[in-house]
Amino acid sequence: MRFFALLLLISFSCTVYGQDAQNSQKPQAFIMPSELILPVVASQPGCPIRFENVRSIFYVDRSGTAETFKLRNIGNRPIRDLTVAAYTSYGGMWSKSRPKSELQRVVLPGETASVGGEEDVEIIPLNDELRTKFKLTDRPMGGVVVFMVVRVEFADGTVFSDEKASKALEAYFKKLGEYQ
Repeated sequence: MRFFALLLLISFSCTVYGQDAQNSQKPQAFIMPSELILPVVASQPGCPIRFENVRSIFYVDRSGTAETFKLRNIGNRPIRDLTVAAYTSYGGMWSKSRPKSELQRVVLPGETASVGGEEDVEIIPLNDELRTKFKLTDRPMGGVVVFMVVRVEFADGTVFSDEKASKALEAYFKKLGEYQ
């Protein structure tokens, strides 16, 4: 009988845990003040992609930062593939391309593109309690994050590339980091 009760308890616990995982809320984050982390979009003449709604966010539960944005095709040709990157003045760098599942369809002029890795986030207001909890008061700027388009491949096979500037910016920030 005890075994049956234990088995029932374990099954109920797993069911409740599984439901919690399925019903879990979106991760909460607040937008980092620009006086702490300044997101900057590189000026790239002739670039067919525009960054929109760029922001650095801080996850409340995970205690980490991320960058969120949308990409819009502002050109007049469909885009087959694209790669964007972000470089930080404190030595970080990431690069993202469209996921393979997205490569089946082109991004038409005026449409937004996904580069993967973004997740739905619940943005909450940054209040005094959060500022204190995460030690954001009287803190100097932590850095600058520069976003740029590295490469765009159009549906007709032609390419917009700013890889040379991308590599130069990465080298510059690495060199800057050596002096700190």
